[in-house]
Amino acid sequence: MRSSIAAMCAILLAAGFGGEATGAGAAGAQTRPAGHSRLLEKLTNCAEVSDRDARLGCYEAAAAELKAAEARGDIVMVDREQAQAVRRQAFGFELPSLSLFDRGGRAEKLDRVSGRLAGASRDGGGRWTFQLEDGATWTQVDSDPLLVTPRAGMPVEVKTSLLGAYFLDVDGHAGVRVRRVR
Repeated sequence: MRSSIAAMCAILLAAGFGGEATGAGAAGAQTRPAGHSRLLEKLTNCAEVSDRDARLGCYEAAAAELKAAEARGDIVMVDREQAQAVRRQAFGFELPSLSLFDRGGRAEKLDRVSGRLAGASRDGGGRWTFQLEDGATWTQVDSDPLLVTPRAGMPVEVKTSLLGAYFLDVDGHAGVRVRRVR
């Protein structure tokens, strides 16, 4: 899961949201605001063309180039809902490149996620590892006991503390401190 999220971020960064994969080169990247796509810039610059026919031609050429880049996989378009889904999937990981999803304001502030257990197991030291149905895996980092034995299908909630630690509650019972491992 972590590798797929990191891969998505790498694709978005390399695909023109902050990258040179669109052919802008390092010099072009320095003149554009961080995260600004050369292809999107070409499209928006068409609005400044004063001649109506030339403006239409500009839009058509820019749109065709944008469409071709998307078909080649050079760029990936995501809407706000998709960006928020990526943030939810990445909850618990320290991935600073996810800040590219904050563009346009109104970034969803996540302090908890809910799900269901797919399974749970204990290591030799008595600490739990929790596998969630969405593929996330969390490992207990403290030695506090759980008040309930976790079983597949039980609801869980992972929440952030004030100091940035994560706690996993099982079936509504006070939980344990955890860290995301997958």
